[in-house]
Amino acid sequence: MSEVRCQKSDVRSQMSEKSVFCFLSYVFAICVLCAVTPIYASRTTQYEIGSIRTAGNVSVTKAQILSRVRSRVGELFDPATAAEDAKRIARLPGVEYSYYNTDVVDNRIRLTFVVVERNLVRSIIFIGNRAYRANALRKKLGFETGDYLAPPQAEAYRTTLVEFYLKKGFAFVKVALDSGQLSVGKVIYTIDEGPRVRIVKVS
Repeated sequence: MSEVRCQKSDVRSQMSEKSVFCFLSYVFAICVLCAVTPIYASRTTQYEIGSIRTAGNVSVTKAQILSRVRSRVGELFDPATAAEDAKRIARLPGVEYSYYNTDVVDNRIRLTFVVVERNLVRSIIFIGNRAYRANALRKKLGFETGDYLAPPQAEAYRTTLVEFYLKKGFAFVKVALDSGQLSVGKVIYTIDEGPRVRIVKVS
């Protein structure tokens, strides 16, 4: 009988130890959860929009840009809405692409839509042309002042000018594009015509 009592006592002791272990594990889990929750909450904090600004626009007005924006001052900032706003801005005439950035100022979001405009042609200049006047060369281009022009297009028309001169017998012609001036709206082609080659029939 004493042996049975000893076994029962051991069982009770083991059960008691398990209960204590479970209790301590529970307390530890609660402590960890309490420590993690504030960190998670801080990462998901939503802020009100305090102001909406534009940047990078030169030809496109601020009013044109904001007319495409659905984000509103005083509302909670929503990244998805701001991204859609940027897409609509990018569809404006003269806009190459658009994106947004944010800053937290006085616990409010300062939302800025950045616009990268297409190059607006303000002037077309030819340097070194002797055989043909500027007006004649401009007619070979597919754009004029006031148009929007991307750098690849300007380069393509450089090739057009080369082909024009080659057909006219200028076998050594070289045409260079000043790509650095495109950003300020100046399209400058420098032409080295070289000698004109004439084919003489031999009788």
